[in-house]
Amino acid sequence: MSEVTDIQSVAESITTADDLVKIQGLPPNKSFFNTEDHNYLLEGDVPGGISITGERSFLVQGSINGSNSNPSRIHINGDLVVTGNVCYAQIHCRNLHIGGSTQNSRLITSGNIAIDGDLACGKLTLGDYESDRHLIQNLQHEIARFRTDREAIERRIHQDEKRLDRACKTTHTPLNFNIKKIIIHQYGHVRIDLKSIYASLTDRSQEQTESVLLEFFAKGIVGFLARNNRQYIDGNQAREKVFLQILKNLRGLFMVVAQRESIDLQISRAESQVQQLVDSLHSRAPTVSIQGIIIPETQLEFTQPRVQCLDNGEMDFDHGLATIEIQPGREANQYQLLLTDLNGEDCSQELTEAERKNISFRLCEDQIIWAPLSMDEKCVAA
Repeated sequence: MSEVTDIQSVAESITTADDLVKIQGLPPNKSFFNTEDHNYLLEGDVPGGISITGERSFLVQGSINGSNSNPSRIHINGDLVVTGNVCYAQIHCRNLHIGGSTQNSRLITSGNIAIDGDLACGKLTLGDYESDRHLIQNLQHEIARFRTDREAIERRIHQDEKRLDRACKTTHTPLNFNIKKIIIHQYGHVRIDLKSIYASLTDRSQEQTESVLLEFFAKGIVGFLARNNRQYIDGNQAREKVFLQILKNLRGLFMVVAQRESIDLQISRAESQVQQLVDSLHSRAPTVSIQGIIIPETQLEFTQPRVQCLDNGEMDFDHGLATIEIQPGREANQYQLLLTDLNGEDCSQELTEAERKNISFRLCEDQIIWAPLSMDEKCVAA
C-alpha cells in the first residue's frame, strides 16, 4: 500500500482473490470469528465485543462500531480494509486502510496505515515485527532439526559407502561402478554425488523429485552398470545374483544420499527465507497518511527492528522506538508535535490548523518526518 492509495483499488486486491469468502453480517450470538486461511469480504458492520482472527486479508464493507466498555478486536496476518468508520477498536494487521474516520482506537501494523477521514484520540504503532520474529525463530528451529537429521544421515552414508566397497571386493572379477560425476569408487568408498541432478530439479516438488531419481536409477544407472560389467555377469546366474544384490545396496545408498541432498536443499531455502525476512525488517519504512484532520491527544509510534546474528547462529531481536504526540498549542488554532527520536532525544514543533489536514508521517533514519500529502516532507526537529 502506497502513501496515498485509492481504497477501491486496495479493496479490489482482496475481492479478486481466488479463495475469497463473502458473508453478509457476522454469525449471530458469537463473540469470536476465525477466518482461518481465507480472504474474507464482510458486507456489514463489525459490532462491539466481537473478536476476529485470521491468516489472510479482510475487507469490511461497513464500519467497526465498538464502545469504551465493549471494544471490537481484529487480529489478522494480512491486510485490513474498512470502508466506513472505526470506533473503539483494537486492530493488529499488516497494512490498514480506513475509508472513514477513526477515534479512540489502538492500531498496530507491520506496514502502512491510511485513513481517509479524521484521526482522533488514537494510538498507532507501525513497524511491528512480532510475526516476523516468530517466523524467523521457527525457521531457525527447523534448520537446527534439519542439521541434526543430516548428521545422522551422513553417518549412515559413510557406513554404507564402506560396506558397498567391501561387497564389490568379494567378487573374483573386479566390478566397475564408476559413473562420471555421479558414482566414484575409490579409496575404500563408493561415493554418490547427486548435486548436478538436484540442480536441474529445483522447480520440482519432493514427490516429483523422488520419482525422477528412481526412474534415473532404474533406467540410467542400472543400465549403464550392467553394460560396463557384462563380462562378470554373462552366463553365470550365481554372479548375476551377487550383482543384483550389490545393485540393491547401491540403490539404498542412492536414496539415502538423495535424502541428504533434499535436506541440504531445505536448509538452503530456509536460510534464504531467514535472510529475506531480516533484510525486509531492516528496509521497512511504513507510513501513516491521514486525509482528514489529525485531532490532539493522538500518539504515533514507529518501531525500528534491530536483528543481530549471534555466534551460535541464533538471532537476537531488539528495536528502537520513535514517538510523536499531537497536543493542543498555547494559542487557539495552534498545535504542538512532541517528538522522541530513536536515540531518546526530545524535540517539538508547532503545527498550524491548515497543516494538520492531509498529512503523512514516517520514520527517516533516527527521527519522524512529516509532510502534507504529495508534497515535500518536513523534518520534525528542534
